[in-house]
Amino acid sequence: MYFFFYGTLLDGDVRRTVLGPLAGRLETESAQLRDWQRVYFAGRVYPVITPRAGRAVEGCLLRGVPGSAASRLRRFEGREYRLARFEVATAAGERVTAGAFVGSGRTAPTARPWHLEDWQRYHKAALLRRLRGT
Repeated sequence: MYFFFYGTLLDGDVRRTVLGPLAGRLETESAQLRDWQRVYFAGRVYPVITPRAGRAVEGCLLRGVPGSAASRLRRFEGREYRLARFEVATAAGERVTAGAFVGSGRTAPTARPWHLEDWQRYHKAALLRRLRGT
């Protein structure tokens, strides 16, 4: 199974914490989801994608994710997200169908763009502590 990550799972430390040793064995590559944008969920520090013609979301593609890891990803994403299938374009121009987590409708998106670097600076440490139970 292929997955496209566009938010906190772009961060290698978060990916390793969620997926465990498997994370180091999965191939990642840059990819882009066209006609979508990445914004904050209302009242949250993490993102969601929403349709937006002419925009694109930069992310990463993971190939060969086994079912057990897909289950871990679903638990990590929680009820605010649902898994959907999208066509993403790799940096080499290949078009690949991948799963990505989109809003489930429980939390509203905002119009404010979300940036990985800001999240890493201000919120990453707290998420890692929570995931590690420390």
